[in-house]
Amino acid sequence: MIQGLYDDASSLDALLQRQEAYSQNLANVSTPGFKQEITRLEAAPDENMTRVDNTGTQSIGALSFGVDGSALTVDYSQGPIENTGHPLDLAIIGNGFFQVQTPQGLRLTRDGTFHKDSAGNIVTADGNYLLGTNGPIKLGTGDPTILEDGTIYMPGATAPTAQIALGTVANPAALVREDQNLLDPAGAAVQPVAAGIGTLKQGSIEQSNVDLSGVTVGMMQALRTYEAVQRSIQMQDTSLQQLMTVGQLS
Repeated sequence: MIQGLYDDASSLDALLQRQEAYSQNLANVSTPGFKQEITRLEAAPDENMTRVDNTGTQSIGALSFGVDGSALTVDYSQGPIENTGHPLDLAIIGNGFFQVQTPQGLRLTRDGTFHKDSAGNIVTADGNYLLGTNGPIKLGTGDPTILEDGTIYMPGATAPTAQIALGTVANPAALVREDQNLLDPAGAAVQPVAAGIGTLKQGSIEQSNVDLSGVTVGMMQALRTYEAVQRSIQMQDTSLQQLMTVGQLS
């Protein structure tokens, strides 16, 4: 019966972690380029149980205590594309990330809402520099034309001004999410995106890939399951109290 309490307690913890992921997704349903988080429920690792008495400590075997909900993955599937008409709004079609320079170092993002700062640099909403093949990209006056491969031409120019450098890592699951919709490569080597794997669409942004209806249904299901597990704990607690009462009377 104590085993059942441990199992239910681990289930409650896993459900709370799932609700936190749902809440994170719901809060970013309108964040450009945001990728939804998905939790996986797995069997909790076995714990070696021991018994201590006057003869010493003895192993009584391994027990599994319910489920583990700490496994978190990010769904990097394509989000819907929205046309904005703004010349510095860019959407990535396919794989890859924009590379931006922040005070903390190189970061990756799928958020393509850029603008020019007072010096003409292409920056994010937070002032981080968009990187090209030769570093931060600085533009002259006028609206640029940006091709699918990231080549940038200014009005009247016959030679490109810069080339946007899309990047990727071998294992996107290792990326660490930060605030402002940024991803930390966490020491992983950032490689150029192969031709045709990821292309750009000017005047558009990629919306969040959060499935709003799926998140809503998932939150309701998690809540109902949480309530059911709570009732199970209450029933087991009542049974334990009755068992102890019977033991005292006997």
